[in-house]
Amino acid sequence: MDTEVTAQLPPLKTGFPQSRYLPIEYLREPEVVRSLVTNEAKLFRSSGTTARHRAQSPFSHFGIQSYRKAALKHFRRVLSQAGASGHCGISLIPPVTEWPDSSLAQMLEWIGEQWPLEYQTVGGLQSFDIGEPCFLFGTGFHFVSLWDQGVQKALPPGSLVIETGGTKGRTRSVSRSELHGMIMKMFGVSRQQIISEYGMAELACQAYLDSDMANRYCFPQHVRVFVETAYKRFETAGIGSLTVLDPLRIDVQEPIRTQDIVRLE
Repeated sequence: MDTEVTAQLPPLKTGFPQSRYLPIEYLREPEVVRSLVTNEAKLFRSSGTTARHRAQSPFSHFGIQSYRKAALKHFRRVLSQAGASGHCGISLIPPVTEWPDSSLAQMLEWIGEQWPLEYQTVGGLQSFDIGEPCFLFGTGFHFVSLWDQGVQKALPPGSLVIETGGTKGRTRSVSRSELHGMIMKMFGVSRQQIISEYGMAELACQAYLDSDMANRYCFPQHVRVFVETAYKRFETAGIGSLTVLDPLRIDVQEPIRTQDIVRLE
């Protein structure tokens, strides 16, 4: 594979701000990863559930601080929109000490610095006393495991469940609608109380979805998104590979073209 970090783009008429972009699959190449950050402070790795080689995502000291501030600001906004800004949290996602190279675990540690946060295992949640409204954070495979164990745990009124997807390679695959159906029955919540999170180790931003967003994932306002179409052009609407330009991902100046196919509106 060509080890040039970024690829050339043709001239565009869609407001795409760069002449170059970074294909996300390049972050599986060690020589590319080494070229991005000279003073690495943190290295995240992808979950590796669908790829033979795990991608690596380095951050400098200033890069990781920028990521932290942006992640907390956006999460606070999501909770506020859901009317839950004062809630405490429960995480089925293990702490950083157990998942040291997980960007998701790192985000939960940051959240735990701002809100009361309890870590619970799949096996321990059933007996855990939840006395006040909370937000419950878990991956798709955590919730499928709870469902398979027959867990029934009604959450206090006003609670939220935040799911991050991710069942491939960890448990049987289920659709998002199936997963949400399981969550509703297990925890006695409505579909309006379920928020989906989209993120990955290679990015420094998350998108969140709930029923009030017309079934759309929304990135923070400072993030610009495009799609790479089948004609290898970048557009601001249509179907194609999601491409993310995050000015607060200061260690990567180019837009990152993912391999996720989306409809952008």
